[in-house]
Amino acid sequence: VHGAPQPEASPVREWTREEIIDRVIAYSDAAGVPRRLTLACGIAESNLRQFATREGVWPDVSYGIGQQIVLYAPVGNGKNTPENRAVVKQWLYDPENAIPLMVGKLAANYDNRIKAGYSDADAQMRALAKYNSGQWTIPSGYSANYDNYRRGFVQADAILATWSEPVTPEAKATITTSLHKLWALASAFEQNADQPNADYIKAEVARIKEAIGIQP
Repeated sequence: VHGAPQPEASPVREWTREEIIDRVIAYSDAAGVPRRLTLACGIAESNLRQFATREGVWPDVSYGIGQQIVLYAPVGNGKNTPENRAVVKQWLYDPENAIPLMVGKLAANYDNRIKAGYSDADAQMRALAKYNSGQWTIPSGYSANYDNYRRGFVQADAILATWSEPVTPEAKATITTSLHKLWALASAFEQNADQPNADYIKAEVARIKEAIGIQP
């Protein structure tokens, strides 16, 4: 049951593409759905853009990473009013809302097709078709949607080929402590007039910091 629109909240923080990818993968793993499926959906629907907006002829009005349409959004009242659009837009612009909503729908679709005996690849494509059109196959005349899904899968596979687990805050803290010790060692080398070793250690510290996102 849709509730009444609420006053617009404060603007959400803008996420980086890397943060969005990490969160899509995390929710995918939690839901037991293939990572490439959820990434492909986000790519096909919005190119993983947090503030993606489509405002066509009602009900073709959708927002966010998963391009959930306003009519069936889990917030607001389902009406085509400026107030309701604003409420839904604000909610869907937050990846913490848009991503689990998208992943949850895809997980249900994928599980349905796997249980129906479809292959993994076919189940993934049909899950996307259901997500976009409400049908297990794209209606005739909309073959461009399949091309878009294929593009999504290609890009998703490329992302996953180079993706690595994000460094946790706890791990960063441990690494930072170790880097401080290395920096102190470099200073000791400098005091002993061993500049080559000091320079080498400092360069390695800078490289590691950049690799894991620790500020200089």
